Amino acid sequence: MADRTQPTLLLLGATGKLGRALQACWRVAPPGDMTVTGLARRRNSSDIPVWVPGGPLPATGPVRAVVAAWGVTSGTREDMDVNIALARAALDLAREVGAERVLHFSSAAVYGRGDGRLSEEDAPDPQAPYGASKLRMENAVDDWHKTFEGGPRSVILRIGNVAGADMLLGNMKAGQSVTLHRLPDGTAPRRSYITPPDLARVIAALLQKSDPALIYNVAAPTVTGMDEIATEAGATIRWQEAPETALSEVWLNTDRLGGVLALGQETAQPRHLIDGARHAGLWP
Repeated sequence: MADRTQPTLLLLGATGKLGRALQACWRVAPPGDMTVTGLARRRNSSDIPVWVPGGPLPATGPVRAVVAAWGVTSGTREDMDVNIALARAALDLAREVGAERVLHFSSAAVYGRGDGRLSEEDAPDPQAPYGASKLRMENAVDDWHKTFEGGPRSVILRIGNVAGADMLLGNMKAGQSVTLHRLPDGTAPRRSYITPPDLARVIAALLQKSDPALIYNVAAPTVTGMDEIATEAGATIRWQEAPETALSEVWLNTDRLGGVLALGQETAQPRHLIDGARHAGLWP
């Protein structure tokens, strides 16, 4: 039974990969003094309750924050524009229950082909439908706040690859082979990564910060080679020459995040990423 006196964090999208991973992490290290109530969008085989926007909530304590981990990652533009409706629903819910803050999950994909360390101040230029849908979601959040004064504060998380929920570790097992692009320098693409436990820590820290910025890049402070991860995981690499359109590197500048929670260089190490994915139940 829910504790109706303890502050509540509502986790929307609790049955998705990230939702399940975050709950596993928070069972070990809860987010401050809050209890976590997960909600699903659709009927599921777990005991996680379903909440339909506009419908009644399950019994909880006073809701302090909403984490909108839900979203659509593929399909047509119409399919992925559900992300806009979900962002608005999260804000409407937070306003209704008096929550102080809503954390929205966006993506590094909004930057597109930006060069060097990508800062929150850089102009987004998404090249793929998913990134474009996330940028439209961010704009919808801004539009909502122009319509409703007061209410919850929004914080947008532009998240890098989450170890275990990404295409690499999510589809790789030790002893098997994985195909990677070979760049002109002989290495594989490099990406900004973060483990589910580190992401859970970041969320908890942002919920505690008294005056957060609107947007944060969320990742380890440096990039990790996909070949390094595959080798550490015990997979055999099959190389494929990278096409000219391949992104050699996506490196998120996390200086702003460092003012809230400093993640050390070790959080980008392949072993740390693999262990974090395993800890959250996402690998192998």
